[in-house]
Order: sequence, then structure tokens, then C-alpha cells
Amino acid sequence: MIHQAIFRIMRFITTLLLVISAAGTISAQKTTPGNIIYFDLNSPSLNTKARHSVDELLTGHKLSKDQKLLLYGYADYLGTRAHNDSLSTDRAMNVRAYLISNGIPEANITVCVGKGSIGRPSANGQKGYAKDRKVEIITDTVKMKTLTCSPLLKYEALAWSKNASKLKVHASAERGRQVITDNTITISLPGGDKYTGIISKDGQKVNGGAYEWADSERYKGDYKNDKKDGQGIYYWPNGDKLDGTWQADEIIAGTLTIPYDGVMYHSDATHSHSAATYKGSLQYTGAFSNHKFNGHGTAVWPNGDRYDGDWVNDKMSGHGVYYFANGERYDGEWTDNKMNGPGTMYNANSGITMQGTWVNDVFKR
Repeated sequence: MIHQAIFRIMRFITTLLLVISAAGTISAQKTTPGNIIYFDLNSPSLNTKARHSVDELLTGHKLSKDQKLLLYGYADYLGTRAHNDSLSTDRAMNVRAYLISNGIPEANITVCVGKGSIGRPSANGQKGYAKDRKVEIITDTVKMKTLTCSPLLKYEALAWSKNASKLKVHASAERGRQVITDNTITISLPGGDKYTGIISKDGQKVNGGAYEWADSERYKGDYKNDKKDGQGIYYWPNGDKLDGTWQADEIIAGTLTIPYDGVMYHSDATHSHSAATYKGSLQYTGAFSNHKFNGHGTAVWPNGDRYDGDWVNDKMSGHGVYYFANGERYDGEWTDNKMNGPGTMYNANSGITMQGTWVNDVFKR
């Protein structure tokens, strides 16, 4: 009896040890959590918890100064494609900035164009999925090679005001020139400017003419009382072209064309963000005031997106319709390039998908 009791005790101990050993093996085989940084709803900023997560990765030596890092940003299904793309990338850029501030070399960090929203079969409601609002920090070099990553490039799709501020009237030295009475003449001016065209008896540019500045900007078109007036085209050395109707040196209506070739990304969510590379032109046709888009106009991006509606100071503001290249469209109110106010989102196949109020590109109700 004693031997049987001892045998039962030994068998129990052996079984227990096997269970403990198996549990340890299972625990060791569990996949460790990825380098994930989570964000608040509709926010690109790192909150306290997100910063703490990055700090833990750094202090725990999961990230080092010698590693190559690849950042992918994500968003949930709330908001439009363009808004989610921009939000995703901004999140990744903010993680990048925080890593750099903590000693990670800028050259070791690659930011891919944002992944945008994560599709969900049963996506509905207004809360989204918190786990989709994240940035993944990828350190596995093998995984990096399997991912398609376009380099991030910023540009200002319609912020042409830098060029508009250089819409020169005439060279200051021109006023001191000798009066010329020939009808058509070429005048080379101090500083390298040149004018070819018609000059009135009192020395003013009138009717048709071409003026070229020393920095290669040029205007060809009508003049009146020494000012651009009528039909004319203004050219910039970078390929930008403004063709339209002028009045007293101001453009009042016409078409601005901006050549573009590259990855499209815009940080203020002007619906021109994509992982693809586009070659073509950004084009605005409509009303101008004070050398800015003001009034009704149409803008077309090289990826096929188009906006037709109201503009205020170079931004979509007022009522307008935005046609997305994927067939969706938004018809509603805008403020500073973002959907704000009553509006309706349509799908090319299923009709109305969202109708109600929008705040900063995000559907609220």
C-alpha cells in the first residue's frame, strides 16, 4: 500500500512538471506584440500614452540608433479616403519627429505614404475601431523588402501664391528710360529685363507685347496704360502658366496650370494624397481676385480628383462638389479645404452612403 501511494505521488509530480513545462513552452512561443503606437480618434498627435509607448521601445532597446525603421500610418473607416490618407501619414510623421527628438538618426527612418483606412466588412456607426488608429514601426529588414513603399514627398498643390506674389508689373528702371515713338520695338532695360511690343508716344506699353524679366518670368499679351489688361499669359521658369483675362495688372479669370510628376501627398488634406505616382498637371479654371482663387472655379488633380465649387483665398470654401477618382463624390459645404457643414457622400454604384453634418472632413451624423 505504501508503495502504491508513493507511486501515485510520483506520477502526480511528474504530470505536474510536464504541465508546467508545457505551459512554459507555450508562453515562450507566443508572438510578442508588434511595435504599435495608438492614437486618439481623428487625431494625428501623440498623446501621453503614445509617447510612453515609444519611450518603452527606446528604453527597452527594441529600437536603436543603428536600426533602419519603416513607419506605416493607419486610420479607421471613419472619414473620407483623402482625410484618412492624410491623417495616417501625419500620424507616421509625428512618430518620426518624436523618434528623431529622442536620438534616432533621421536618415534611418523611412515614412511610407499612409495606408489610409482599414476596411471592415461590418463598418457602421460612428465610433470606428480604436485598434485601427495606429502607426506600425517596422524593424524587420526582410519584411521591409516585401512592402511597397513610395517615398514621401510634400508639395503645395494649389498654393500658387508664392508665384502670384511675383507677378511683376514692370522694372523700376523702366520709368527712367527715354521716350520711344516707334510702334513696335525691343527694349533692353537695366537689370536684364526686356520688352518687345507696342509703345505709345509717352512711353507706355499698349496693345500686344511681351515682357521678360531677368529671372526668366515672362508675360505675353495685351496691355493698356502700361498695365497688363485684356487677354494674356504669364509664365514662370518652373513651368507654371497662368492664362486668362487681366485688368490693371490683376488676373480676374482664367486657368492656372501647374506641371507635376511624382508621388502625391498634401499635409492639409486637400484630397490629393495617394501612394501612386502621377505625371500630369494640377489645373484651376475660374475666378480670381487679389491674385488668389476667389469665386467659382474648378480644380483638377492629376490623379483624377476634381472639385467644382466656391473658393475663398485659394481654398475650397462655400458650396462645392468634390469628385473622387474612385467614383465617390461629396456634395456639400466646405471651409478651408475641408468638408464642414451639411453634405452628402455618394458612391458610384450604391448611391448615398453618408448624409448629414461634417466637421473637418469627418462625418459626424
